[in-house]
Amino acid sequence: MAFAITKCKAYGIQSGAATRSKGIQVVELELTGTTSDVDMDLGDDDGTFWGDVETSSPTVYANALALFQKIGAGALGFLDIKGPQLFDRVQVASLTTTGQILKAVEENRPNISFNAADGEETYQLVLTWMCGQSFSPVVADLVE
Repeated sequence: MAFAITKCKAYGIQSGAATRSKGIQVVELELTGTTSDVDMDLGDDDGTFWGDVETSSPTVYANALALFQKIGAGALGFLDIKGPQLFDRVQVASLTTTGQILKAVEENRPNISFNAADGEETYQLVLTWMCGQSFSPVVADLVE
């Protein structure tokens, strides 16, 4: 499986409440690729995902990786990853069949694995992090 980033948009949602959290960092990520098994190790700079992106999306590779590194280093904590291809999947410790997903966090960034249904070609994902008082959300709009 070779992933290509077709769009990577980052922005923040400010919190009006007097809390420890300053707001939410959001990254909308659109990927292309086909496979029956999907491994998105976004938390591993030297992993399969970023290696694929370096080859297939050279225009956005360095900026997208730097964006994820900055968010991972500065945000208080990773909250969640959502998307149509992840809907109704059950989180498990080991993939055995379709309809399951593995989720882990490395470097404050997600690593997910799942069995893709029907060899999807486009993945739309929304990732969120909690931002503290000392971290301003990153804003970017990267297109391959």
